[in-house]
Amino acid sequence: MLKNVDIANRVDELRAKVEEKMTYKRETYLETLRERFMEMPPESATCAKYGEMLAKAMGWNEPDKIDIAAVLDVNIRIGGN
Repeated sequence: MLKNVDIANRVDELRAKVEEKMTYKRETYLETLRERFMEMPPESATCAKYGEMLAKAMGWNEPDKIDIAAVLDVNIRIGGN
């Protein structure tokens, strides 16, 4: 049925409507995490978990990318000493 263009378009339209209603906005998520993080006592394991989730959501835990091709110097010697 999805090969029918009209049906496929209608399915896409309905999916878009559902997604729009169900979308949890990123800003709302970040604000909720921040509020809960700030409410917890710092020594709490839950506080640490909220801090970790907040850092991940903000992209703070992404590893640094290193261009190793620029720093590699490979010498290949065939034969000889």
